Amino acid sequence: MDILREQLQVLHDELQDARQSAQAAREREALLLQMLQDMQHRYDRLLDMPRPPAPPPPRPARQPTPARTSPPAGDARGAMRRRIVALLREHPTGLTPREMQERLGVARNLTDTCQGMLRYGLLKRLEHGKYGAGTITP
Repeated sequence: MDILREQLQVLHDELQDARQSAQAAREREALLLQMLQDMQHRYDRLLDMPRPPAPPPPRPARQPTPARTSPPAGDARGAMRRRIVALLREHPTGLTPREMQERLGVARNLTDTCQGMLRYGLLKRLEHGKYGAGTITP
């Protein structure tokens, strides 16, 4: 009887440990989900932030500088990123940079832009050469 009681106590202790481990895992999962959502909100805010204009490049000494046109008003980089994310949200199956370029009606290649956005978590790679919106909508 004593051996059975000891085994019962051991099983009871193991069950208690398993319950505590499961509770700790649920708490970690909830914390990680909250952290992920917080990061997503930060990325959304960064995407919408205006960027300061770049300082003009230094002029070479004793060489005449050609006349320059002023940069476009607003933040072209942030605006293009917002347009890309909006387009990809409309196409959940994803698009290639070439397809994005055609749909947005821009002349420049968007591959480098997409790779940069991928690094910052604004896009996600669905397959080789195909991207989707990386933002998570809560």
